[in-house]
Amino acid sequence: MLLLHGAGGSPRDNFPFMDELAREFTVVGPSFPGVNGTPLMSEPLTAAGVAERVRVTLDEIGVETAAVAAYSMGTTIAAHLAATCPDRITAFALSAGLTRPRPSLRSLLDVWDALLDGRPDVLGRFILGSTYRPETSDERGSAWVAAAAAAIGSSFPRGTRAHLDLLRNVDSSQALSSTEQPLLIVVPEHDGLVHPGHSDDLFAARPDAQRVDLVSGHALGDEAAYPWFEALVNFLRSTA
Repeated sequence: MLLLHGAGGSPRDNFPFMDELAREFTVVGPSFPGVNGTPLMSEPLTAAGVAERVRVTLDEIGVETAAVAAYSMGTTIAAHLAATCPDRITAFALSAGLTRPRPSLRSLLDVWDALLDGRPDVLGRFILGSTYRPETSDERGSAWVAAAAAAIGSSFPRGTRAHLDLLRNVDSSQALSSTEQPLLIVVPEHDGLVHPGHSDDLFAARPDAQRVDLVSGHALGDEAAYPWFEALVNFLRSTA
């Protein structure tokens, strides 16, 4: 199973159940440029360009075929990878995904970018407010919000701004429309960052895709980790 993470994230941050997946699948989780020591590219990042780097990584480690689980920004890369390597990508699941940013997301990306140069705790509170349901913060309390905001705001990798630029300019709708592999689309019902209208764009490109709706914000790996894990595993078992 190939895991493709989101902007400003990492495989283990975005897929906290990696170890559980590894009990059943061989798991490959490459880090995108600017994450976990992976060098940044000299040219601006594109979904197609990062997909090509992922293909090269698969070649280097001897993986001939793989199913893909992609999250957020990673869904745009997965679409290009599935389109350009139809014989190697056997199935793919897109969670909290998009083909291109709608104006609501563009606005949030601009705020996120501007806050990268400011106070980490303020950036963290913005991310919490965009990616978690309000009910989660209310239930966990002010102390959790303060600690989580400080941790999140100080943890973004150096490639984050390049990831945000990729998202501003991406349009993977044509690539996704050209794919034929089995596809699952996981929709967080309360996503305040990549709001569910973006999933409508995914279905416009692939109306035959399977759908799972989860009670969660964008932070699927925290707010709905087990239901998400279960949806991915059930889908991949069904397509094996």
